[in-house]
Formats: sequence, structure tokens, C-alpha cells
Amino acid sequence: MTERSGCLSEILLITPGAFAPDSSFTRPARPRQPVAQSPKALPDEDSPQDILLERRSALRLEGLKGSVVTRKVTLLMEKAARMFVDFAELGETLGGCSSVAILGAKDNPGSPVDMVGRYLIQAGFTVYPVHPVRRGVWGLTTYAKLKDIPGRVDIVDVFRASEYCAGHARETLDVASPPAIFWMQSGIVSPEARSILAGTGIMVVEDLCLMVEHRRLACSD
Repeated sequence: MTERSGCLSEILLITPGAFAPDSSFTRPARPRQPVAQSPKALPDEDSPQDILLERRSALRLEGLKGSVVTRKVTLLMEKAARMFVDFAELGETLGGCSSVAILGAKDNPGSPVDMVGRYLIQAGFTVYPVHPVRRGVWGLTTYAKLKDIPGRVDIVDVFRASEYCAGHARETLDVASPPAIFWMQSGIVSPEARSILAGTGIMVVEDLCLMVEHRRLACSD
């Protein structure tokens, strides 16, 4: 037998499992890294839809102060929104209103709802902030629901994404004294809400800013 074949025989005679790891040896467990949890939304945080709406509304308001092209685009959007509004009727109805419930109220500086809310207060309206969690918005009593407001509300001003407007329209019909106007702010359109309020005597305004229109109507007097 050659030296090479002898080595091969020795390899073949090795007991199976001779090189198996010692069963008494246990490898120390690696410390498990904690898995980062996604932060849960706080109860008073706005939905992603509301946040997107706020950003769009802010851009639209800023557009009125932007470049020439931006102003033209913004004014075209405003003009398109006004095509379906009877402004003679709106001016007459708005002139008889003195109280506003703002749904989605919050006083974050610079936000569209904050600008509109402060404007309405300065314009002499009685403002009722409405938010399910926030309290003391603009230093005023803030109500969790529209029906919690003790006084009469002339305008329901909605700062919520379109998908929530139908629910707010039904909520509006549940109050003891229905408002004169259900107003959906810039960027908000809800055919379902309009359909719900059709024939109720409540004027429905979509995709317009109450602050901008009040200023415009006041200047036209």
C-alpha cells in the first residue's frame, strides 16, 4: 500500500462524529437588541389627511403673497371655486351671522386654522373652537363636539379633510338650532356632505376660505 492510500484508509476509519462539537459546550447567547417601536399617534394629533389638508391650505394662502406665477395660479383656483357660489346670497347670509364653530380648531402659530380663527375673533365673531382633545384654543372654552356648544351657531367652519365632512354634516343636523352656513375651507370638497344638507335650508360652501371671503365681501360694501 502506498503512503497516499494509507492516509486515505486512516481517514475512512475515523469514527463518525469524532469532530462533532462537545454537547456540553453552550455558546453564550447574544444580547437581543431592542426593536424600535413606531411612535403611536397621540389622541390630539391630527390625522394624516388633516395634516396634508393643512399643508395644502397653507400653500394656497401663501400663494396669494408669492411670485407672479404663483399668485396667478392661486387666483385661478379661487376663481374656479367661486364659479358655483351665489355671492349675492352668500353676502346677505354672511352679513346676518355673528357666531362661528370651528371644527378642527387649534392655535398652532402660522397654521391656516389659527390665522382664520384669530381673524374671526378680531372681526367681532363669537368663536367656538371644537376639538375632541384640545382645550383652551385661543384662550376660549373649547368643546369636544358641535352639540356641546350651549349657544346658537350661525356658521360651522370645517377644517377637516374631505372624508370627514359627511359625518360633520350629519352632526350639524343633530344640533337643536341648525346653522345658516356649513362652510368647508380651501381645498375641501364633499359632494356627500352637500347631498346630506340639501333641502335643509343650510347654505353649503366648499373650497373657499372664510377669512378671505369675509374680507372681500367687507371691502365690497
